[in-house]
Amino acid sequence: MGRYMMKSVFLLGLLFCSNLSWAEADAGVGASATVAQTSAFSRQQGEVRVAVDAWASAWSARDTVAFLDSYDRSFEPEDGLGRTAWETRRKDSFRRAKSISVKLSNLFIVAQSGGRIDAYFLQEFHSGAFDSLDRKRLSWMNLNGRWKVVSEVTLTEKEFAMARAASQEPVAVVEKPTVVEKPKEVVAEAVQPMAQPAVLEKHTDLSGYRLGAGDILNISVYGEDDMSRDKLRISDTGMVSFPFGDLLVRGMTVGELELKIADGLRGAFLVNPRVSVTIVEYRPFFIYGQVERPGSYPYLHGLNVRKAVSIAGGFRERASPSKIFVVREGDAANASSKVDLNSSVWPGDTITVEESFF
Repeated sequence: MGRYMMKSVFLLGLLFCSNLSWAEADAGVGASATVAQTSAFSRQQGEVRVAVDAWASAWSARDTVAFLDSYDRSFEPEDGLGRTAWETRRKDSFRRAKSISVKLSNLFIVAQSGGRIDAYFLQEFHSGAFDSLDRKRLSWMNLNGRWKVVSEVTLTEKEFAMARAASQEPVAVVEKPTVVEKPKEVVAEAVQPMAQPAVLEKHTDLSGYRLGAGDILNISVYGEDDMSRDKLRISDTGMVSFPFGDLLVRGMTVGELELKIADGLRGAFLVNPRVSVTIVEYRPFFIYGQVERPGSYPYLHGLNVRKAVSIAGGFRERASPSKIFVVREGDAANASSKVDLNSSVWPGDTITVEESFF
């Protein structure tokens, strides 16, 4: 009897030690994976920093070939200009400029899913009498062994600060992130305060955006710095002032405004004017109804209804997430359209969240 009891105790001890060894081994594998992910991000971070420096150096050196080669063929300019027209404009600006200086500061790197790496920085640009300071996000992908720009976005001061704050969180490159499912009712109705920076999504296409009161523009006339204008705010009547008079720009696209200014300068002022218009700050959006803090708010790139509700403090108790309507300023009919939480929001949009009736 004693022999059997001792044998049982011995076997239980072996089993316990075996389980402990397997647990330690699993912990070791997990730790190794974390170290590998951190190491991979550190390597990618260094490579992207080198790529960003090369991009800025090519711009400063007016090296058209190297500069354009930094961009992948999938890249689409943020101002809605086609790729071919954008390249032509870049080449022309390089050719006409006597000197270009591009200095970057406050650079920080954030890894995104799918292998994308975002580089954020302040960009000081000097060319002749033209100076500008922009907050930029360049999105990079490693394609066939080379880092290429796939997206370029100009950020507001608030967006840049939010991205900077979010970058202080631990970042790891994870190819297949774990998804924790939430109860359907939480996904449908709960809106938490926004903690991450807004990101320009593929579905948020502002290429057809029409200008309105409150938008702020930079207007550049190549080779004619005295005719260029920075931070022109469109008035409540939809006007901006320019050397040849006041222009009614409300309802125009950026491309249409560029043509209008070029036509106004041609002949009396210049032989072949080349004009570039950039929106540096969009007009606000408006949200009313069953939200905690209704009112107007600064527009953020990539904004959708869910984020807009979050910015306004979330839903009130009697809000109906399935009864949300948007009026888009500039639409011919100025009609109200029913939307869902993932629908895009444009500058100037008016969102109304209706009450739920039980």
